[in-house]
Amino acid sequence: MKKLSQIILVLAAFLGSLQLQSQSTNFFAGFNSSTLAFTGDSSAGLNPQALSGFHIGTSFNFKINDMLTFQPGLTFERKGFNFETNIPGLFNAKSTFEFYYLDVPLNLMTEFEINQDLNAYVTAGPYIGLGLFGSVKTEVNSLFSNSSENEPLEPGNDFEQLDYGIGLGAGVNYQRFLLGFSYDFGLPNVFFDAPEGNFARNRVLRISLGYKLDF
Repeated sequence: MKKLSQIILVLAAFLGSLQLQSQSTNFFAGFNSSTLAFTGDSSAGLNPQALSGFHIGTSFNFKINDMLTFQPGLTFERKGFNFETNIPGLFNAKSTFEFYYLDVPLNLMTEFEINQDLNAYVTAGPYIGLGLFGSVKTEVNSLFSNSSENEPLEPGNDFEQLDYGIGLGAGVNYQRFLLGFSYDFGLPNVFFDAPEGNFARNRVLRISLGYKLDF
């Protein structure tokens, strides 16, 4: 926990420095739909369901030239997935896995002017994610009994603390207001309970609303 607190303090200081140097800052929040993509020899039949979540964050705009802007940022968000086993009328078991991350996207952005007030944009770039904490909630309902259990998940022991991958995005800016869509393709195996011989990688779809402040 002490090490995690130190990392968060370093990130906060880094972001403060970025804000002082950037031409503009975006503040945004929105909806997530996330899951794990299982691949490997025994991945057949592993069909996790998407988990609804949220994100909140900020990003900073450093104009490189008339076409490109460097856009680093920081996002706090919930990722995860659901697993469900169901025998209609007899048995239903549902497990909800939640992983909370601080993600640092490092995007390049290009904008296209539609009119004086409206621009479209696309972004692409790598991201690095730091796992903070997690949990798994299991609910079992059957003809004979019902039960519910909630257990914490610890980064480094139950799921990989370091995530990284590629993010793609697009959206529009209307005056100072932002509407964006993005999708992250995680690369490492982040779930230690994946069946042997399988990889489980984060996949996250976001819809964001934001506001831009110029400096």
